[in-house]
Order: sequence, then structure tokens, then C-alpha cells
Amino acid sequence: MSKKTEYRNDHLDALRAMVVGIWGKEKYTLLRDYIQSSSRARKKWSQRTYVDLYCGPGRVIYRETGEYADGGALVAWKQSVASDAPFTHMYISDSDPKNVEACEQRLKAFGVLVTAHVGMVVSMASKIASSLPNGLHLGLFDPFSLG
Repeated sequence: MSKKTEYRNDHLDALRAMVVGIWGKEKYTLLRDYIQSSSRARKKWSQRTYVDLYCGPGRVIYRETGEYADGGALVAWKQSVASDAPFTHMYISDSDPKNVEACEQRLKAFGVLVTAHVGMVVSMASKIASSLPNGLHLGLFDPFSLG
């Protein structure tokens, strides 16, 4: 039996944040490093998209420390801006509509052009892939609690 995903309200914006293990810090460091190291390649393209099919709510709280932090989509956006090759469009999806709504609100607060979908990853992958413009795309496919 799979463990139920736990959420808490984030003190910054009162939207939900997903409770995760401390391993998330390493995952987000790797994501930042990859986005930074690929920035020169992204700059060569007029369309630079990011796809996250398991976006979650966009913020996390580490179970072990109680620290709130950005989730994958926000980490990706902020690092793309910091590396001077911002994504021109972000596509997010999750099976939980509350997660999609929270992540979309957070991205839009930064002025991100975002397309949000609610649904299972199998159907969302095809739907999003067929709508991508000609460009350089980065996808994060990191399921949480597959149980």
C-alpha cells in the first residue's frame, strides 16, 4: 500500500507545499547545475521550454528540518534566469489539480509563460509533446511516491 502524500501550507504564500525527504536538496542542486551547465546551448535557441510532468505544488518542506524551499519547476525557472538563458515557456502537469493550481500560480507570480495540465502522465506526455514548438526542450520526469 502506498503512503499518502503529505502537504502543509507554505508561510510565504499560504499555498500548499509537499512534505519531502532531505534527499530533495541534492535533487534540486543537480537540477540547478544541469540548467546552469546547459545555458550556452539554450541561448542558441529562440524557443527554450521546460516540461515537468510531475510538478507537484511548486514548493516543498523538508520533513527532517521543517525548511521550506522551491520545488523543481521554480528551481528550474529561477536558475534559467540566473544563467541568462530563461525558459521561454514552461509546461507543467500533475494528476492532482491542487498541485497544478499552486505551481501555476507560483510560476505566474514570476511572469512565467506557463501552460498547465491536469492528468495522468501517459496522456499528458503525448499532449504536451505534440504542442512543443521547434526549440530546445528540457523535461523533468521525476515521479513522487510511486508505491
